[in-house]
Amino acid sequence: MPKNTDELYKLLKRFKEEDPNGNGKQDDIPLSDGNKLAIIRTWLLPAFGMKSLGIEEVNGKVRYAAASANYKEYLTYMNKLYSEGLLDPEVFSQSEEKYQGNTQTDKVGLFGAYASYMATGKMPEDSLSDPMFSPVTSSIQNTPLAPGHPRVTTGTFAITNKCKSPEAAMRWADYLYTEEGQDLMTKGPEGAFWKYETNDSGEKVRVYTGENKQKMEEDRGKIAMDYGLVVPGLEDDYAQSVLANVNDPDPSVWTEFRMKEINEKIMPNTEVPFPIVYMTKDEADQIAINATDIRTYVEQMEAKFITGVESLAKWDEYVSTLKSMGLNDFVSTYQNAYDRWAKTE
Repeated sequence: MPKNTDELYKLLKRFKEEDPNGNGKQDDIPLSDGNKLAIIRTWLLPAFGMKSLGIEEVNGKVRYAAASANYKEYLTYMNKLYSEGLLDPEVFSQSEEKYQGNTQTDKVGLFGAYASYMATGKMPEDSLSDPMFSPVTSSIQNTPLAPGHPRVTTGTFAITNKCKSPEAAMRWADYLYTEEGQDLMTKGPEGAFWKYETNDSGEKVRVYTGENKQKMEEDRGKIAMDYGLVVPGLEDDYAQSVLANVNDPDPSVWTEFRMKEINEKIMPNTEVPFPIVYMTKDEADQIAINATDIRTYVEQMEAKFITGVESLAKWDEYVSTLKSMGLNDFVSTYQNAYDRWAKTE
């Protein structure tokens, strides 16, 4: 596994030049992502000293990462990968179907996915030879870094003036912060996506009720309230799994493999980008003025800088545009909220 960005570059060059899938064709894609750069970015920003694309805290100081010198270094590196054919040329435009077609035919060396088997089409137990990427360092970040999670999510929850029983609604919100409530949010009720069965060892386990085991996560998305949404609740890596087959081990072999990879490669290097803070109404209104426009502009320019449509010689102009969009007030609002939070810790 590469330890730094130079070693990663060399690995991607090997993917491109050495025909690792052995089909005799130069069709290997060294690096790709099925959702533009949403996952790859999460892994590579920390190599340049950032935990987030947006707001993050560094030694008590709040900054917008995508306006920092660190981010310019990230863009420079990604532009190099793109210009040398090491980053998928269609990463910003391809459909999910096109991406899956490439990963399932063994054309992609390093790719973004929640779990490797979801991209490759393998069964989980056949994916244990696909290692998780490790955080890498660079000339400006000499220790491994990964964005961490505070393990509690505030999510989105609101009570309107049409609610006849706000106390009951709040009790329900509190329930989501229990293990039982978290379980309901992530897996749904019994009978919808899973059912209880007894395995050969006499243990009561949860078993997937669908027919296509490759679509377990997709079917969960039709039931679970947390699928694709940030909802109030807890993060529990060791909650009882839903098994593909009644006699699969629980946690499954894949879960054990995943947690071993996470605990060895990720957890020792994590830092929370920004704590969970509560904004005043005025602060929330101030953020709402700028947030969408700033984020949209940053993502558009990320693609342009990486693909070379815009030269990084225009970096200062890019930062000036962000400031003209209210970036300083945006950051200042988060700084005030952070300072207030820090006094309560």
